[in-house]
Amino acid sequence: MSLSIIVAMSSNKVIGKDNELPWELPTDLKRIKEITDNNIILMGRKYYDSVGKEFTNSTNIVLSRDPKLLIKDCLVRNDFNSVVEEFKDKELFVIGGSDIYEMAFPLADKLYLTYITDEVEGNVILRGLNSSEWLLNGFEGHIKENNITYRFEDYQRV
Repeated sequence: MSLSIIVAMSSNKVIGKDNELPWELPTDLKRIKEITDNNIILMGRKYYDSVGKEFTNSTNIVLSRDPKLLIKDCLVRNDFNSVVEEFKDKELFVIGGSDIYEMAFPLADKLYLTYITDEVEGNVILRGLNSSEWLLNGFEGHIKENNITYRFEDYQRV
C-alpha cells in the first residue's frame, strides 16, 4: 500500500477557516490536480462540501459518518481503515480535512506539503504531523500569489 498526504499548511499550522481554505492559491490547486490525476483520492465529507465537486479524472472517495449519504460520481465510505484495506494495492491520496489527515499520518509514506511561510488566521489546525518522521526529498522555491508566499515541499517517511 502507498498512502500519500497532500496538504497546504501555514507557518502556524492552519489548514482551514470556517470549513473553507483561508487562501486562494491556483498554482497549488493545479499541482494537486497534477499529482492526483488518474489516481484515487480520499477526502472527508466536510472537505468535499467546501470544494463542492469531485476531482475529474480520479476516483473520488468521500468519508462520512452518514451511512445513507450518496454523492454523484463519488464513492462514499464510512470507515477510514476499511478504505485503506479496500485500496491496499493502489496508491491512495488523502487531501483533507483535518480528521482524515490525523488518521492518515501514522500510515502515510509520502507527504506533499504546500508550506505557507506566513501565519494565517484560521480555526482548523493540522494535527498528527511529526516532523521528525519525515525526510525532505525536495522543494520548489518561493511562490507569491494573492499576497501569500509559499513553497512546495515533498517528503518521504524516514
